[in-house]
Amino acid sequence: MWQIYQPARSIFGEGEIKNIGKYMAEAGMDKALLISTPSMVRHGIAEQVKAASGGRIIEISDHVLPDAHVSNVNENIDIALRIGAKSIVALGGGSAIDCAKVTAAAIGEGVRAEAFLGRGIPAKKVLPILAIPTTSGSGSELTGDAGLHGDNPGEVGGIVMNPHIIPRVAIVDPELTYSVPASVTANTGFDALCHAVDALGSIHANPYTDAQAECAIRLVIENLEAAVKDGSDQKARAGLAAASHIAGFAFSQAGITGSHATGFAVCGRYHIPHGAGCAFAVEYWLKANSLVRPEIEASAKRIGFDSVDALCERIAQLRKAVGIAGTLTELGYQPGDEKMLAGMTLHMFPMALNAAKPSVEELLDMYTKRI
Repeated sequence: MWQIYQPARSIFGEGEIKNIGKYMAEAGMDKALLISTPSMVRHGIAEQVKAASGGRIIEISDHVLPDAHVSNVNENIDIALRIGAKSIVALGGGSAIDCAKVTAAAIGEGVRAEAFLGRGIPAKKVLPILAIPTTSGSGSELTGDAGLHGDNPGEVGGIVMNPHIIPRVAIVDPELTYSVPASVTANTGFDALCHAVDALGSIHANPYTDAQAECAIRLVIENLEAAVKDGSDQKARAGLAAASHIAGFAFSQAGITGSHATGFAVCGRYHIPHGAGCAFAVEYWLKANSLVRPEIEASAKRIGFDSVDALCERIAQLRKAVGIAGTLTELGYQPGDEKMLAGMTLHMFPMALNAAKPSVEELLDMYTKRI
C-alpha cells in the first residue's frame, strides 16, 4: 500500500514571479509578511516581489540566518503580529523557507519558536504560506518539515515535521537562480540529486516517487556541470530548478535516507555545506539500496545508464567535476574520524527509512575506503 499527499500548487516558469499577486489572490492570501534573506533585500529582489503582489504583501523582513534559529523566528513572529499578518511569503533558499514555515506555525498556534524545539508541538493551525525558492536544491517549497536550531550551546534543535506547514503555493522561477554563485550551485544541485537518490532507496518508495526521482536525477546529471561553469546558462538553470522541485515531490513522499544520514554526520564533523555532505557518499547508498531493492536497477536504465554501477560512476565523476570532496582527506581528516562517522551515521534518523540496513562495520569500511 502507498499513498500520496501533496497539497501545494506548483507554478514553474521564467518570469512567473511577476504574477505573484494573481497567484496570491487565487489562493485567498492577503496581508502577507514577506520573509527573505538580507541579500535578497539588499539587491532589491524582495521589494520587486512586494511590488508585484499588488498590495497583498504589506511588509518585508530580512530576519533570516543561514539556518533557522529560535531568535530569528521569534523576530519574524513579532513583526507578523505587529502588522496583523494573515499569510506568509517566503523568498530564499531552504533556510528562509524553513524560517517562514515555523513562523507561520507559531503564529497559528499562538506560541513562541521555543515550543518547536526537541519533539515540539503538533501544530494544526498554520498561516497559509507561499514559497519562492531562489536556489535549486532544498525542495523545501513542497515539504512538511523545517529545520529549527536553538540559540544556546547544547540546546537541542531538530526538524519540525508537520503536513500543515506544506506551503499552499510554490512559485519556481528559474530567473531567481541566475546569480547564485558556482559553489552554491554545485552544493544545492547535489542536494537535489541526493533527495532523489534517497527517495529511490526508501522503504516508502513507490512507482510515483520512483518516476519523480528518476526525472530529477537525469535533470541534475544533464545540467549541473553546465550551470556551475556558466551561471547565465538559462537552459541549465531551468533544468536544475525543475530537478530540485521534482526531487522535492519525490522525497516529500518517500523521505530522506542514507545519503542524508552520511551528510548529517560529515557536516557535523567538518562543518561543510549540507549538499556537499550528502554528496560525499551518495553513490554508496545508491548501490547498497539497489541490492535490496531491485527496482533501482530498472530506474538506472530508465535514467539512461546500462546499470546502477554505471550511474554510480557518473555521479562520482560529476561530484569531482563541480569541485565537491569525495574523500575524508579533502575535508580535514584526523585519525579515528572514520570510526566516529560510522557510528554517527548508523544512528541518524534517515536510516530508519533506508532500504538497506548496513552494520557499523560496513559503514566503517565505506568511510575507510574514502580516506
